[in-house]
Amino acid sequence: MELAANKSRRLIFAGILGCAGVFALVFANVFPDQTWIALDTSKILYAEMVSRAIPVPTGADRIAEEERIHEAVLRCMMPTVRIPVYISIESKDPTNEFMARLADLNPVVKRVSAAEPLVRGWVDRSTGERGVMLSVSSIKMVLRRSR
Repeated sequence: MELAANKSRRLIFAGILGCAGVFALVFANVFPDQTWIALDTSKILYAEMVSRAIPVPTGADRIAEEERIHEAVLRCMMPTVRIPVYISIESKDPTNEFMARLADLNPVVKRVSAAEPLVRGWVDRSTGERGVMLSVSSIKMVLRRSR
């Protein structure tokens, strides 16, 4: 008896789902604009839930992520430069570890403290060679909502 009751409940539930599916198709064809609004709203809600599930890095993880971003920005700017480059990260000299990550770059990359500003560019304090200063400021991490 109980088995038959469960089977009939399943059939009723399947029938309700089938009717809801047919109703959704009819509604989508009769009111296409509202259907797209409903789909976009569900997509936005899903994106917001996912963005809350992916945390913004903090502490050591954030510092490592910011260093990767700083490196990527500097590497992106380097192909346009043919003279020595003096770099500054957040208005400070980069760390030894960060400088080691950029050791493979050509032209030569040095800390901004190794150079002196002039009216037209920068000059190396020890060699007198002209160069250019590239600076990367702070990183602001923002969770973007897709729309």
